[in-house]
Amino acid sequence: MIESGLVGDLFGDSEALASRVTLEKKADGSISLTVGDKPEGTPLEIVGILQQPDDAPSDLFGIARDRLFGDLVRNLLKAFGMMPGRVPWIEDGRSLHLARSEIPGSHLDWMVISTDPAAINETSSEVERFLVARGRTPILYSNAAWSVLAKSELDSYLVLHDVFFWVTAGLGLVVLANLLLLSGQRRRREVALRRCEGATRLDIFLQFLWEGVLLAAFGTILGVVIGMILAQIRAELSPAALVTIDWPWLSILKAAVLVLIGSTIASIGPAWIASGSAPVALLRKGT
Repeated sequence: MIESGLVGDLFGDSEALASRVTLEKKADGSISLTVGDKPEGTPLEIVGILQQPDDAPSDLFGIARDRLFGDLVRNLLKAFGMMPGRVPWIEDGRSLHLARSEIPGSHLDWMVISTDPAAINETSSEVERFLVARGRTPILYSNAAWSVLAKSELDSYLVLHDVFFWVTAGLGLVVLANLLLLSGQRRRREVALRRCEGATRLDIFLQFLWEGVLLAAFGTILGVVIGMILAQIRAELSPAALVTIDWPWLSILKAAVLVLIGSTIASIGPAWIASGSAPVALLRKGT
């Protein structure tokens, strides 16, 4: 693996992928890299090219370059001293990434350690103590945001998602039941006329039941559409490149089914009440 900056130095505008280079260790300990195979060095084949940070869709701090407020956030962080203007050792990198077995007798410069995201800080401290005890001066780099996102305390906040869903769904079903009760009271004359025309109590019951289910279905579809629009706007306005859209279709389907089942149950009582009175009594009350 070779960085794109080094590709320009070695190959210019020529194709570098799958090309052969020679790694040669000199007497003074330095290492040279030349294009082509040479008998006195270690022949290597370029299998990949690492993209430079300037060519990436986000900067080194995860701020997307194409987001609306990306430049504003970047300038604010620089103004408060929280983001350097440049990071030369990364932005101007011209390194070669290969297996240590290809460089016999070389010393260790970098270590990549994988660990549980929740244990990033503890692992960093342990590695630092280990290397310092052996006379080394390590420089550790880790993404502290992952350790925050992986903390168990966040699980309690995620539970609020389910709590808010059940609370809002319950309030919506109560409103739906009251709406159907009010509709049955205001449409007594219509119910009486239908009964006089031969409609059975079951017909009236099914009419109000289907009205409740259709209202809930319309509200569910409208809520999903509005929620998707708001989520899209939220993602576009966020400067963080990690904030992207991922639609949980299975969760949306489960929520819609639960709401429709709940609306059906909530509509049974008002529909049964609306269909229970005698036609003569309904006409007398409607006049």
